Amino acid sequence: MPSPTEEFSFEDAEEAFDEGDFELAIDICHALIEQDPTDVDALALLGDSLMQLDEFEAAEEVYRDAVEMAPESPVLVAGHGVTLFELGRFDEARAELDRAVAMDGEVGGAPFYLGLLAERDGRHDVADGHFRRAHAIDPEQFPLPVEWSEADVRRAIGPAMERIPAAARPFAADADLVIEDLPSQDLLAAFAPPLSPLILCLFEGGDTSDGARPGAIRVFRRNLGKVARDGDELAQELSRAFMYEVVRFYEMDDETARRLGIEDALFGPPGSGPDIRSAIDAALARMDDEDEVEPPQRSLPPGSSDATRGPRGGPGRRGNGRGN
Repeated sequence: MPSPTEEFSFEDAEEAFDEGDFELAIDICHALIEQDPTDVDALALLGDSLMQLDEFEAAEEVYRDAVEMAPESPVLVAGHGVTLFELGRFDEARAELDRAVAMDGEVGGAPFYLGLLAERDGRHDVADGHFRRAHAIDPEQFPLPVEWSEADVRRAIGPAMERIPAAARPFAADADLVIEDLPSQDLLAAFAPPLSPLILCLFEGGDTSDGARPGAIRVFRRNLGKVARDGDELAQELSRAFMYEVVRFYEMDDETARRLGIEDALFGPPGSGPDIRSAIDAALARMDDEDEVEPPQRSLPPGSSDATRGPRGGPGRRGNGRGN
């Protein structure tokens, strides 16, 4: 595939996106938009690529510009609604998603996110209807949520901890486990940028400067229901979320982990890989010694560039960028 400075096309950007090379897709889209600022297909793909990297503020700006150019495109309107949801701007998100569904009820991502919004309001029957509609449109991308009880989640903690490399388990072992339905809007907004409403867990408390560990782990059972369909998947998703929270809590963000290629150490079978504290310290030392680290070819686990987070469901871009 050509680099963005060589001959390129929108198809090259789509290929890069499909292969998980979102940075290259972004570079190509930027080049295409520089040639034609009204290219809403490139704008839509740019927004999708930014969302895959959890760059929701930038994606919201891109989708906002695209909607201004093509206000009758349900795909672009839905994409804008998704980014607003991820930023915790729920009323604005609902308005855009409702507008997208009114234009085209087959935009799969819009019903799914309307279900998430209804769920946050406690309107679970309404939410279930939206989830069933999204599932009927695209069963693979939008599986029906599973209702995990607090007891289910607590039973999965042991198997989840067994999946974590042995040296890393103490970082979460002594914390109080707090199981909640969903993260509150106030909790999400306490971070800059805001946390995704789809986060699976969050470590809280403690001062890492003196070696303290988290005092509490919040786990959000309804978000787990979007990514785990059985008990094995529940334990798997919890283990991934816990490991990424170890990285975040000790001030090493998930992008750094991805770029440095240490996710194998984080997600290997029990006892494999280096001690997690040593891996983090070594990674930080490497960042001090290197101006730039090339990203590895392999991407993060499926579903998100942030395994602490639940599913990312887009509105479905191809063939509809201009509302066709």
